[in-house]
Amino acid sequence: MPGTGRDPFSDGGLFENHPELADRRWQRRTEKLNRKLAKRAEQASQNEQQQGWRTWEPAPPPRPRRRFRAAWGWSIGLTVLILGGTFLWGRFGDHGGSATAGGVVPLSASQPTNTVTTEQKDAQLDLNQPFAGTPAAGWGDGANGIVLPAPVAVGKWSAAQVGAAEQQVKQVLIAGNLDNRMLVNHDPSAYLALLAPNDRSREQQYLNDPSNRDSAVVTQLAAGFHLLPAAIKVNGSMSAATDQQGNILIHTNYVLAYPFSPANPAEIHRSAQIVAIHHLQDDFRIVQGSSYRTADRGLWVMQTQSYTSQMDCQAADQGYLGPAYADERLGAGLDTETPDALFDPSHPIDIPDTCQH
Repeated sequence: MPGTGRDPFSDGGLFENHPELADRRWQRRTEKLNRKLAKRAEQASQNEQQQGWRTWEPAPPPRPRRRFRAAWGWSIGLTVLILGGTFLWGRFGDHGGSATAGGVVPLSASQPTNTVTTEQKDAQLDLNQPFAGTPAAGWGDGANGIVLPAPVAVGKWSAAQVGAAEQQVKQVLIAGNLDNRMLVNHDPSAYLALLAPNDRSREQQYLNDPSNRDSAVVTQLAAGFHLLPAAIKVNGSMSAATDQQGNILIHTNYVLAYPFSPANPAEIHRSAQIVAIHHLQDDFRIVQGSSYRTADRGLWVMQTQSYTSQMDCQAADQGYLGPAYADERLGAGLDTETPDALFDPSHPIDIPDTCQH
């Protein structure tokens, strides 16, 4: 049946001709109310601009991160260890095997020192000196190894503000890599408490991921392994800059050497069997000021990268750190680098994965 041609959405003029709309008193009240509402909206907009409140996303999830693994494939009696010196950045040192607790240009950095070392070749390693003959022997102990640079002003931030930001980052590095709560108990509460509220849930998700427990920024020991009563050795540097939004950006570059207690000391002949290396390069952003919401203010974990060496590949596959002597694949795949090379904080972070699968 053909249609009548009437617009089904038309009211036929009933709305415009409604008698209440012709009431002048009603019209005046409506106009007054509209002016009042418009004034309130304008005032709210001005207040928002003055206060600067806005939703801020420091980095689109997931945050950039890379994790590389390298295992020394060697067999005692067959491997030729290359003797020689290597220059290392930094000097550093209080936590031991029972550890407790676009276009950015760095503008402040800690000063490096040089250390020359050689690989140990004794018939049996002295477990009281697990780092003897390695680059880590001259490093600082635990938290003392995270030496902060002399703070200088960057961007709009004073030297005092930059120094406070660097102290914040140091505490995060300690909580994430030296504190027994994280290392042994796998309890991230102390670490997460140091982050901005809106970054904690994101970091918790990374730590809960069984395929990648965020070992690019924290260290957790594999179950069944313990550290010797010797200090974890730390070496590296920290620098400050500003990001594109003008916030303080802290870049860290540290190598940590963990001395594991062997199940059978008589079988330990090289430090590489029990000293695991974890090299971290992490960026942290400090958000502060009334222009950000309260839950956004604080420290955010940004880009992270890492590699591990002289470790248990099976543990590393699950995001944990274990000693090389426990790796069933230990004898396969001789690495072409000298044993000292991966201790060096200046070593490129992007290395091949030599674990055998």
